[in-house]
Amino acid sequence: MQGSEMKGIRSAVVKWRQDGRTRLLILTEIAKTHPLLVAALTILTVATALLPVAFSVSSGLLVGSIPSAVASGLHSVAGRRLLVFLVATAVLALMQQVANPVRAAIANSLGERFDTNLAKRIVAAAHAPMGIAHFEDPATLNEIARARGQIGWITAGETVGAQSSISVKYLQTIFATAVLLRLSVPLGVFLLFALLVTRQIRRRQLFRLVQVQTGQARAIRHSDYFRDLVLEPDASKETRIFGLLEWIKARFGLHWNSAMSEVWVDRRRGAGISFAAVLLKVLPSALIFLEIASRVTARHISLAAMSIYALATLNANSISELGNDEITMEFGQESVRAAVSLDDKTDSVGQLKGGSESAEGLPRSVIRFEGVSFTYPESDEPALRDLNFEIHAGQSLALVGANGAGKTTILKLLCRFYDPSSGRITVDGLDLRSLDLASWRRRVGGVFQDFAHWELSVRHNVGFGNIRRLDDLSSLNDAATRAGAYDLIDSWNEGWDTTLSRRYEGGVELSGGQWQRIGLARAMMAAGGGVGVLLMDEPTANLDARGEAQVYEQFLDLTRDLTTVLVSHRFSTVRKANRIFVLEKGGIIEDGSHEELLDLGGVYSEMFRFQASRFDEEAPAEETS
Repeated sequence: MQGSEMKGIRSAVVKWRQDGRTRLLILTEIAKTHPLLVAALTILTVATALLPVAFSVSSGLLVGSIPSAVASGLHSVAGRRLLVFLVATAVLALMQQVANPVRAAIANSLGERFDTNLAKRIVAAAHAPMGIAHFEDPATLNEIARARGQIGWITAGETVGAQSSISVKYLQTIFATAVLLRLSVPLGVFLLFALLVTRQIRRRQLFRLVQVQTGQARAIRHSDYFRDLVLEPDASKETRIFGLLEWIKARFGLHWNSAMSEVWVDRRRGAGISFAAVLLKVLPSALIFLEIASRVTARHISLAAMSIYALATLNANSISELGNDEITMEFGQESVRAAVSLDDKTDSVGQLKGGSESAEGLPRSVIRFEGVSFTYPESDEPALRDLNFEIHAGQSLALVGANGAGKTTILKLLCRFYDPSSGRITVDGLDLRSLDLASWRRRVGGVFQDFAHWELSVRHNVGFGNIRRLDDLSSLNDAATRAGAYDLIDSWNEGWDTTLSRRYEGGVELSGGQWQRIGLARAMMAAGGGVGVLLMDEPTANLDARGEAQVYEQFLDLTRDLTTVLVSHRFSTVRKANRIFVLEKGGIIEDGSHEELLDLGGVYSEMFRFQASRFDEEAPAEETS
């Protein structure tokens, strides 16, 4: 036996084992979801499979009783037998019409419950790690897409109905074959064997198709992105004003074709095997019909038996037909497998080991970076290089530098979204890794430049800064006032209950500057809620000069006793900090107060004077506008 054949056999065995484990998992989870519905679905699945065979037997007996009834009349024994078979056939036909929709409805209900349970499992797996590396890891994002059913657009819950329908096919074939065994045991066994082999061949092709398509998760994610660009409102203005529609359509087609080209090639390769499978299926059925014809001609079987065996042959062939149920099952099982392995995947990528020391009241004296270097996963270039510095409690530190210098990375390490690749961060002499992570994060607050725009009420968008005071109107108003957002919120009809999205009735759409004031109000809520370290990443980038000055003066008053780390490109903001670091390529190249750095005449001084000159040049234009 050639190596390729052995490889194919091993692949089939592995696939069979995986399917068995996955289907057992599905059945176990569904049984826990609603045992009563599972029992009802099982009964209806058996009934749905048995009814067509029973109908074929009843129909055959009905056909066979017609000649005698015609000869003897309806009032004869033969006539009454005809009426009994007619009623039985009608009842069985009606039961078939009822059983299948009811079975499908129960399967859908179980599928929805299963999807809900699996969604909870995915959410738990995604948010179990205390770090965020798994949300920035392409392989993990692909796995999440598979778990959510985004690759085949089929969710795990849809496998419930598919599995029930496939079980109906198997049972129907078994019941029909049992009837054919009375005609000929060899032919019945041959038919069952041929149908199972045909099904396995075609299913293996389908499995290969699913493997190819799920292996293109990255390309499919890209094609989905470009498709959504023209369906979602976020990019609608720029798509139109820049005339990007044709370009986006072309990019969608490029990625979609990239994802599907191998699928199409695989389909063409399997065309010959598919034709051979059809011939294998047709051969035993043809032999059975020839046997029926020969026995009818020789008068060895009745007209009723002929009808029964012919219909049973057709019923048995249902197992060889692969359609939407099998496709659903293959893609749905991929979703289940991904969801089951997702917790291990996210844990290995994003998990951080928590300590046991309480962070209550920290920092009291100082936060130290001791030889800290950091490289992002999947990157060869360090984001930070051997940093050594102190942040004294109650003081403000500003970080400036070009994009990519490592400013935001320092904030991520302070939040302990990541651990340093080397070196350590200490808080009052305690290694940050020794602190209870939840306890430490209760001491840290702030807003990142990509802060969340929650499509919820403004109460939630601000109150999430200190969720314990979500319903404290006084605290909300105070935070909004300090951020310069109170008048904006007060102008809305629904006030604090206004939804910040036009996707919802009565919602409003905010400008970038308005969103930034909401984000600042969220930070003000955090600052007033007992945090010890406040992190601000470009907090006033979208505000005009006057709004920035107003906010920052209030910000300094509110954060006077807090340890504050500020990232900004606006030197009118950072100049007020107690200490300023200038970063370049992950290292600190200048360190001091605003005045000290100006006197130094280095990079900071050059950047400050350049920015100041731009404001001087723009001032006359602003005055005449």
